[in-house]
Amino acid sequence: MTWKQRISAICHCASPIASMMNRPLCSWIILLLIASGQPLITAKSDQLQSILFVYFLSKITAHAEELLASTSCGYLALRRRIEGMHWLHTHLFFALAKELVPKSLAGSRIGFIPTALAESKIQERHTDRRPGLFRRVRVMFLYQELWYHVVVVLAAATIFIFGLIKSNDEGSLRYLLTHLLVPGAAWSSHFASLRPIAYALWPPTMPERRELMTREYAKPRPEAKVNEDHLQLHLEDSSDGSTFEVWRPRAEQKLEFWDAWGILPEIPRHISLFFWVAVGLRLWQ
Repeated sequence: MTWKQRISAICHCASPIASMMNRPLCSWIILLLIASGQPLITAKSDQLQSILFVYFLSKITAHAEELLASTSCGYLALRRRIEGMHWLHTHLFFALAKELVPKSLAGSRIGFIPTALAESKIQERHTDRRPGLFRRVRVMFLYQELWYHVVVVLAAATIFIFGLIKSNDEGSLRYLLTHLLVPGAAWSSHFASLRPIAYALWPPTMPERRELMTREYAKPRPEAKVNEDHLQLHLEDSSDGSTFEVWRPRAEQKLEFWDAWGILPEIPRHISLFFWVAVGLRLWQ
């Protein structure tokens, strides 16, 4: 490898590692700062209004960006991807932390195996093979870091409730915006840990993966490819010696259904959005 390739490889590896370690640590630091009861913004009234107004614009911009991005993949799919990254970084954090210490201290490593090949300890998505609630929660609590999500949710809920009580005693919107609802508090990321807990208690029933897909046959195009990294295919009606199977999601599986799993997480998000719209309109006047 040349020196440019070595530097590129180091930066490429260091960036995701730093991100994995940074997000959970920042989440804990924010919770500890809010729990301390000290103001997280100490600014004059005009400076505070400018900070809050910029944060209001960033909230509106982020929401508009989500709506535009969802036009290609669907709103619920995009929200699940964003929400999943909040609690998935926890598992990546523990996996990396266990790799950095001796196995005698960290215990067994967390392995990442493709789900199509992995033999699950608890076949929680199959009604006929799903174990009881106690065993299911026990396995996920001990082996899949569910305990961490329980601790985060309980700590965030406790801090949030006591913060609301203290803000009510103060009776000031300024106190609320400089303590509990300070820009960057990211309460949605803390309460995203409710998703793994809900999954452990009420796992969805899913059919076999092949039942959700349709099989097609394809073979490479005979003409020369412009880009060797992109395989151009012809779809065929039947198989022969030159074709291979291609499995694609069925058309009905691409439709979005607004059930409780999709509606409930959106309620606090939109309450927060309406709150910051009201604050932004008040600051605009």
